[in-house]
Amino acid sequence: MSQPAEVSMDEAPKASKVPPQLVALIAPDVGMPRVALEGRARWPIAFALICSLAFAGAQSMRVNAREETLKDAEMSGQLKDMSDRQVDDNAKAAERKFIVKTVALAAIRPPAICLAYLASLFLLSWFLRGRAKGGQIASVAGALLLPAAIRDLLSAVAALMHRALPTSGPPLIPTTLTQVLGAMGHPLMGTIGTLGNALDFFSLWAALMFSFGLATAAGVSRKSALVAGLTAWVLWRLLFACAFHLGG
Repeated sequence: MSQPAEVSMDEAPKASKVPPQLVALIAPDVGMPRVALEGRARWPIAFALICSLAFAGAQSMRVNAREETLKDAEMSGQLKDMSDRQVDDNAKAAERKFIVKTVALAAIRPPAICLAYLASLFLLSWFLRGRAKGGQIASVAGALLLPAAIRDLLSAVAALMHRALPTSGPPLIPTTLTQVLGAMGHPLMGTIGTLGNALDFFSLWAALMFSFGLATAAGVSRKSALVAGLTAWVLWRLLFACAFHLGG
């Protein structure tokens, strides 16, 4: 009786060397199930934290509050009584405050968002009567930070291309429909502009990844996960846009 031929290591099928998180950025329907089954979240969280701090560092390198300090002093009627040294000291104090606040928020934001994704995944899994698996949910939550990490990385590059940045101002790269159309010379005004700001492309990118990851991690159908995930995203973005509009 002939013996079965042994399969050499060279002939055995090799797993893809591309991390599933990177595949998920391009094809979430293919990559996110692999992300959930892999059960790893450390490197996406670390990458998101690095990109967030890089953006904060770029802003800190370029921040210049002198013009804003002069405007504030002029509006308050104090400019005529201030020397150039006082203006410089006030500007430096505003810049230091901005740097401390920006770096602190950059360090806190990725872990906080990851926890929010974890809670959302468990909540929607319960709502859909799925069976959430902790390791898979955590892996999905980590991968969902990557779109925002890419946004922060692009924003850091944009910040370094400026000679000076104010302590407050519009986003350095357009991320919403209103911002994109405004950059193209077709601004949206009023309520339509508010609704346009709700359509954030990086957030939508993460929402699609969220839905496909939820389907695998919670053991529910893709259709149910897509409907629940995208509905939750629409409601959240509308709430965020309305809150921003009222706050402005």
